[in-house]
Amino acid sequence: MTQINAERINFRFVLYAQQFLYPDFSNGEMSISEMYVALTNGFLDTASLGLIKIFEVGRNLHYIDTRRLKIIKELQRRNKHDLLKHFAVQYVQEDDEDFTNEY
Repeated sequence: MTQINAERINFRFVLYAQQFLYPDFSNGEMSISEMYVALTNGFLDTASLGLIKIFEVGRNLHYIDTRRLKIIKELQRRNKHDLLKHFAVQYVQEDDEDFTNEY
């Protein structure tokens, strides 16, 4: 596993690993839109989203958490690079047994 800065990844090419994108986070505290606004206005720290684990399958990159990926894609689309550089990204190759067993 390799840790890299989110600014170095073109998230347009990162695929959703799940089929559905639910609008609210599982804790029920915020929607995707609310979290985006909170991040961009400095009310929420990027660390609150946790470690972003991008994994490779074949030649494609995937991310498991669809809601976080939606937010990150929007941040990149709107050139919010000042926020993206604070995200910790873990790049996992498909032959990583620990990750494969976990997911």
